[in-house]
Order: sequence, then C-alpha cells, then structure tokens
Amino acid sequence: MPEDDVELPRGIALAWGLPSSAERRPKSDLSVERIISIAVEIADESGLSAVSMAAVAGRLGYTPMSLYRYVSAKDDLVLLMGDAAFGSAPTGIPDAPDWREAVTRWIDASLALYREHPWLLDLPADTMPLTPNAIGWMEAIITAFSSTHLSVDETVKAALLIVGQTRWEASLTRARRSAAEPTSMEADASTAADEKGLSTLVDEGALPRMAKVMRARRLFSETQGYTFGLERTLDGLASYIDSRTPLPD
Repeated sequence: MPEDDVELPRGIALAWGLPSSAERRPKSDLSVERIISIAVEIADESGLSAVSMAAVAGRLGYTPMSLYRYVSAKDDLVLLMGDAAFGSAPTGIPDAPDWREAVTRWIDASLALYREHPWLLDLPADTMPLTPNAIGWMEAIITAFSSTHLSVDETVKAALLIVGQTRWEASLTRARRSAAEPTSMEADASTAADEKGLSTLVDEGALPRMAKVMRARRLFSETQGYTFGLERTLDGLASYIDSRTPLPD
C-alpha cells in the first residue's frame, strides 16, 4: 500500500476532521461535536470514569446505538474529548522576551487547563501527540526553546521534561485539593487521621528523617508545587542551555 494511502485509526481521523468511510447517518441534530461536548461536560462534573456511551446518550436523549454511528468506540470518544478539552495552544509564546518566560507562559496555561479539566490527568501520558490540539500544544513548547542553541533532539527532550514535570505538579495539586475538600464522612475521617495520627505511627528511630518531615507536616505542603519543583527544573535547564550557548567571538 502506498504511504499516502495509509488509513488512520478512526478516532484520529475524526480528530482531524477527515471524512469517514461511506457511513450513512440518519438525519438528526446529533453530531460528533455535540457528543464530545456532552462527554466533556460529564467529565468536568463527575470525572472521566463517569463518561460512557450510555451516559452521554442518556443526556442527549438518544440510545447508545445512535452514538455509535458517529463515534464507534469508547477509546475514540476519550481521544476526542482530550483534544476538545485541550483546545488551541496558548498564544504569546513567540512574543516572550526569552526562552524562560516563554516556557513559563506555557506552564501557566497548562496548569490552568488542568485546573479547569482535572480529568485530563487521567488520560494516558503519550509522548507522541496525535490530535490537532495536542500537536499544537507541543508546537508551542518547542517554540518556547527556539531562541536557544539546543539541537533538535535536545529541544524535544527539554520540551518533554517540561510537559512531564507540569503534569506531575498538576497531579499533586489535584491530590491536595481532593484532600482539602472531602466529599464524604469517610473522607473527612481519613483526612483527619492522616493529619493528626499518621505522623505518630512513623518510628523515629528507624525513620528519623521521615518522622521529622511528617511531624512538621511538610511532605505535601503547597510549597512543594510549582514554586519549587518547576522553578528548579527551569534552573537546571537554564544551566544546561547556558553551557550550550556558543562563546562570543
């Protein structure tokens, strides 16, 4: 088969707006866009686990079989949800005065996105973006390093480092928020036990450093987030980038 004739998986083809293969759809007000919009709405309200073809169909007032004429599998639905939720990549990256400010703008936009759609953290962390908006976000973080003297390979690795660290910081933030906002009596009791009782169970003789940290309640404090982790990552990249900058003549 010629390279140009390679058939893309259906979910990726839908994400790129490519026509499906001769499928007949009944006339209705359903569309791929409307299905994805409702799926994102459900995920924002109740998390990714609440999303199913049946749940989306029920909110739309259709049968699940009606949806399969537009989105043929749950995996395709989730792929399209992720692309829709990410939306267009942040603007202003090329206008930043230097690479660090450009990367910081990308990080801030990413963290805001994860706050708006926390369930995005439950999607697989693929290193190869496949959908239009995912590729746009990767383009933006690679562009942020364009003023440096990093090679193409180094630029990609630096970009993936920032992507991974940002995702990790967003995950920590979500975990802290969940602990701070219990949704049940059991969660309340668990949080109280963690805060007041767990530190007393750590043997100071066997684990002296962890005992000190836990009694100071600093292990998952707010200061462990962006203000430290990502800043130190940027410091490390700055040191490496400086070492790669050609010396002046």
